[in-house]
Amino acid sequence: MRAFVAIPLNQEAYTGIALLQRRLGQSCAGIRLVKPSNIHLTLKFFKCIDDKQLLKIASILTDTLKSHKSFFISLSEIGIFPNLNCPRVIWVGIKKGKKECICLQKDIENSIGNLKTEKENRAFSPHLTIGRINLKNNRPALINLIEKEKNFSLKAKVPVNTIILFQSILTPKGPIYKSLEKFQLH
Repeated sequence: MRAFVAIPLNQEAYTGIALLQRRLGQSCAGIRLVKPSNIHLTLKFFKCIDDKQLLKIASILTDTLKSHKSFFISLSEIGIFPNLNCPRVIWVGIKKGKKECICLQKDIENSIGNLKTEKENRAFSPHLTIGRINLKNNRPALINLIEKEKNFSLKAKVPVNTIILFQSILTPKGPIYKSLEKFQLH
């Protein structure tokens, strides 16, 4: 099964991102928007794990997350991965709480490292994927859009007090995320 560990958002953040997405959707930049309720901050992705690995991962997360305290994140800035020359993903960045997210992800990656799962080779950059870019040949519209929205910021503070282990079920209408287990931060 496909699974991932993520930080969920609160309703205020979902609403603010949905407004941004509405503006992005009106552009000619060819962006396929992520359903707002599916937006989250991924800390670890598992391409293919079995039920035994899932149980071990849940146990490891329970132990690892005991040492982490809750915190807040704020959402600010939009950008493109990997870059404007080869745009694939449009994202919203994390401003407040970025260091805490990086620490949390590093601890999760290191603690799960003993299992035979794929290790992430890229440096972790806390972000929320809000869309995928379809029209690679419409760079001028995309550049204009990024420039127009570069000062995006939400006043909403998102509490990070729960981490969720999700299953990702791929369907023709898009992914369905099923919460498998929740972990509370103190």
